[in-house]
Amino acid sequence: MTVDAVGDAWAPADVGGWAASALADAEWVQVAGLLRTDFPAETIAALAREGRRLLLDAQGVVRLGTTGPLAEDANVDPAIFRELAILTMNELEAQALVGGTDPDRLRSLGVAEVVLTRASRGAVAVTDGQATEIPAARVEGAVDPTGAGDSFALVYLEARSRGAEPAEAGAYAAGVVAELIARP
Repeated sequence: MTVDAVGDAWAPADVGGWAASALADAEWVQVAGLLRTDFPAETIAALAREGRRLLLDAQGVVRLGTTGPLAEDANVDPAIFRELAILTMNELEAQALVGGTDPDRLRSLGVAEVVLTRASRGAVAVTDGQATEIPAARVEGAVDPTGAGDSFALVYLEARSRGAEPAEAGAYAAGVVAELIARP
């Protein structure tokens, strides 16, 4: 992939300004940037104010905010992780951020709950005390996986916001995503 242009970053003033009414009653916010520059640490902190809990998709965290061929690295401001309730990532993002998918490596980011998605091999929810395997839901026939990770994160977050435990939220998300990616 190639990045043709880098958009404007969300600023703390955006959170308290034009986005304030949409965030007013939000208990949870899913943050899903495309590039590292989309949501700086100060903006993440502003989003977490007023008790909001954040789920951040690591996709945008590992991708450099530069034009040209898409590039990734681990040179991430650690302050981004301080305000998160949940961090989601796939195996490539875990490799870029912490050099692997081992639960201890994922815990080293300091986020209370990290969800590692592994495509057809399911996911793993890593918390302080355990790593919970989340089996993939079976999909028959051809699939179109476009948006599967984003959809998983959104459905997982919705289930967690209702009080579901990580394993239950993951199983629910896997089932919904299986339906979404199945081609008729």
